[in-house]
Amino acid sequence: MAENELDRFFRENRIKEAQSVEPSVFENPQYASMIYNSNVPLNQLEKNIQQSQGATLEPYKPTMREKLNYGIRDLLTYLGTPKGAISNVARGFVGDPNAETFSKSIGLLDITPFGIPFYLQEAGRGFKRAQKGTDYIAPAIEGAAAVLEGALITKPIAKGLKGFSQSLSKKLKGDNVPTNVGALPKEPVMLASTRRMPPNMVMTNPRKLDELGFFYKSEEVANKMKQNKGSGADFKKYFQNQGVTEAELVDTGLDDLFKVTNRPITKKDILTKINVNKLELYEDVYQDNPITEGSTLIFEDMTKKISETPQYNKFSNYEIDELNKGLNVSDETRSATELTNPTRVLEDNKTGYRIVYDDKSGNFLTFDKNADIFDITQSEQYKILDYNREDMDSFRFDEIANRGNINEAIVQTESYAIQNGDYVAKDARFSENTQQGGSNYREFVIGKQSNNPSSARLGEYSDIDDYQNPIHFPNYNPIVHLRTKDRTLEDGSKTLYVEELQSDRGQAGRQRGFAPGTKSYEKNKQKFDEVDDELFGLRNLKIKLTAPEQELLYSLKNPGRPPIRVPLREDVSGLMAEKYNQGAKMPENVFDYENSRMPDEYKTMTMADYIDFVNSNNLEDSITTSLEPLKALRKAGFVVEPFEKMPKELQRDIVGTFVRYTPPTKYDLRGNNQFPDAKTFEDYADDLIARRYGLDTKLSGNIPGGDVVETTEGWTKFGIKRLLQRAVLEGHDSISFSPGQVQVDRWGNEGLLDHYEDKIPSMAKKVAGKENVSKQIVEIRPKNLHTVVMLRGSSPLDRVYQVKEVGTDLPVASFRTLEQAQNNADFRNATQKQSSWTIKITPELKEKVLKGLSLFTMGAGTAIGLEEQLGALSDMPSTQANAT
Repeated sequence: MAENELDRFFRENRIKEAQSVEPSVFENPQYASMIYNSNVPLNQLEKNIQQSQGATLEPYKPTMREKLNYGIRDLLTYLGTPKGAISNVARGFVGDPNAETFSKSIGLLDITPFGIPFYLQEAGRGFKRAQKGTDYIAPAIEGAAAVLEGALITKPIAKGLKGFSQSLSKKLKGDNVPTNVGALPKEPVMLASTRRMPPNMVMTNPRKLDELGFFYKSEEVANKMKQNKGSGADFKKYFQNQGVTEAELVDTGLDDLFKVTNRPITKKDILTKINVNKLELYEDVYQDNPITEGSTLIFEDMTKKISETPQYNKFSNYEIDELNKGLNVSDETRSATELTNPTRVLEDNKTGYRIVYDDKSGNFLTFDKNADIFDITQSEQYKILDYNREDMDSFRFDEIANRGNINEAIVQTESYAIQNGDYVAKDARFSENTQQGGSNYREFVIGKQSNNPSSARLGEYSDIDDYQNPIHFPNYNPIVHLRTKDRTLEDGSKTLYVEELQSDRGQAGRQRGFAPGTKSYEKNKQKFDEVDDELFGLRNLKIKLTAPEQELLYSLKNPGRPPIRVPLREDVSGLMAEKYNQGAKMPENVFDYENSRMPDEYKTMTMADYIDFVNSNNLEDSITTSLEPLKALRKAGFVVEPFEKMPKELQRDIVGTFVRYTPPTKYDLRGNNQFPDAKTFEDYADDLIARRYGLDTKLSGNIPGGDVVETTEGWTKFGIKRLLQRAVLEGHDSISFSPGQVQVDRWGNEGLLDHYEDKIPSMAKKVAGKENVSKQIVEIRPKNLHTVVMLRGSSPLDRVYQVKEVGTDLPVASFRTLEQAQNNADFRNATQKQSSWTIKITPELKEKVLKGLSLFTMGAGTAIGLEEQLGALSDMPSTQANAT
């Protein structure tokens, strides 16, 4: 085992504590681990090692200085001197030759000739320890220095000579004497100070694992680094060169700390910042309880058992009132046009909760056991909206009901039952939403502490500061949830099969927006500003003026001159022409713009000028909703300033509203290279408006971010790491993932195909190494066998063949022919050979996982990153420029 820099550091610092100890045993690298891990005093440790080499164990003989020190201590103890003063008084008499400062190294005897015997004895022991020529240099110089040290005035010179002698001896023996130039060392050197430390402090493992086996790369780097103080910029570069990711710097607060420029940053600052912001991870396991019948609510279709199914109004109460004004509508017409008729009613036999489901639209309502399913106001969905003080008369049926497939309806209904205290989810909640077969089904939720510091200290959570999605799990601040079964591969090896790897908080943040202060919020704000600037730039586009607008503008610019009228088309009737001459409003298609005498400067103006033109002449009502903000302000009694004097936010809102509601034909795009026609501009504007609206919605979001949930890559990697830890500890040979199409068929979400077939395999290769990830055949065995049962009818043509699970009377499928039924039963009974992305757990990978996984950092292209996973006595980690 080659000695590395860390080994050498610990050994040399231990030796420094006992200059009178025979150093030969410490020069042997094979004892580095013993020296590192032992808390035994060095003098005794030396004897123990020598004895293990065959030497006779002899008692240690204290020096004269040490004997006198012990005697003074015993006397002071006998006289009743306080314990805290004994050490200081004894050192005041005899000194401490190992102290770093001059004031502490000298004692009363050092300024008299009585101290010379001490120095000569210590130099003599140095000669006895010498094994080769160069070893005599240090004790020889130290012996000469002993005479100098007898006089107080020459004491500093003597200490300098002794330090020089030790350095010279090392150089002659070929030992390296490290030198560092600059703010930070190019390569990390273990610990910053060479001052003596108690053994239990010197020998602290720089890697701190939490209960789940994760560690912070930044904390490990900080514990190892030699530099105690430096600039924030230098420290940031140093940490990045050691493989600490940007995400970890942000999440630990180091990114902000390293921006401080008015003072140096210390190692203590860094470790304190990490400790304050570290995640306190927890893991809850939901597992089927064999004592209970099941882990989820069990719904039975009651549609055929009830006399009628409910009907609800499609439209809001306001709309119904308007539709019925002065109309006599028959019940048949009303049913066809105004009512929705859900097709199914399902009831849970545990809680009595019911689902009213519409197969056509996918909308559903949930009712508790005491509610009337014919009254929509008693549904759980209505109650929530009403509790939030919404105007319920304005809601349509599809705005009150939830939307989703029947699986989502069951999941959400279970959530309502949990929230109302009618059901306690002690067992696994989604065992029915898995592929057939397998064993040991479990659900894991890994989350973090409260975002509210007070709640976090108490181990509690805050509904205001923390995220919860009780539709899936009652846990607060989940990072990921994993649903697994134990299965086998085609070769018979054991695989941890992943039915689902998902992050509720990550999805919610991506869809609804992470809270202010998060990195995602800042990115969305930057994107919003860019889109908003692009949209605001359209204010310089030319707007076509209508005939009345052209005539008004001309009259305003040319007071006293005869008006110029835009002519009507020749085919306009005389009656309409007469109304036009009387000042009546005319539709746009009656004007003959091509033959108009109106000068061009009165036919168009920029959007900004047009807004002022409309505003100053009270024309808002003539252009419908394009300038709705101006109408609202005027109706509220505000005096609307000219466009250039308006607040910037109002300017942008007005331009955005104008672009959104103004038809593309209103723009004069002649000579515009970017928008050669109205259709091109319309598509561009629609996309711009949609992006701005989406980003604005996300900026209103309040989903707690941080940790690793703000990116799909981050929480997917985290989930895979936790799966690796589980698989290794439980003795699995591999980890296999459910195919994307299975997820799409289960949840009806096409986006899951890409997640399970592209993102998860890609992240698995980055986490575990691409050489360990490949497609393997997983055996999907049936949970129960199936058989075919024939139901006789009045004639052979009326026969029905049902496929049933053995031991139950519940049919799972029905067919008209025996062949079809038998094929279906055979398919259900067969072991399916399924191709799944799989991580093979090799001995090397297993070893690395057991040494702990970095929460954020992962070496790209390597299995877990060998450099990161080695123990504290290993070589220093190399720079990882391509770390992920």
